[in-house]
Amino acid sequence: MERWKRMRNTCVKVNFDAAYRKNEESSCSSILLRDLRGRVIASKITFHENIPSPFTAKVVACAMALKMCLDLNIRSLEAEGDSLTRLANGAVHQLANEGIKQRTIFFLMNDVSEFAEAMLEVDPRWIEALD
Repeated sequence: MERWKRMRNTCVKVNFDAAYRKNEESSCSSILLRDLRGRVIASKITFHENIPSPFTAKVVACAMALKMCLDLNIRSLEAEGDSLTRLANGAVHQLANEGIKQRTIFFLMNDVSEFAEAMLEVDPRWIEALD
């Protein structure tokens, strides 16, 4: 199974995902930006309405992640959305699920919400030793 991997030679790793509710046509995008050591640079959860499909929800999450990097003037990045397994993107997937339950929006610099912090502690893949 594929696991989260630290970046090769880029400045920022961007993980993004989306949760989708078909009966409400709503989704929640979640984004985590991390530096080479795995420290959080920024985090964002955004609830969306009028999203017609799970595919659209994933596209919106990807576009938001890339726009967030542009807005923060990040030009060197490695992006990872859904992977073949949930292991590689587990924390951000859980954030999206929690965000859609709470119908919430937040953006934090150099920090994450209390729920996100708890998820990061549970997901040790973020804290890999440097070679």
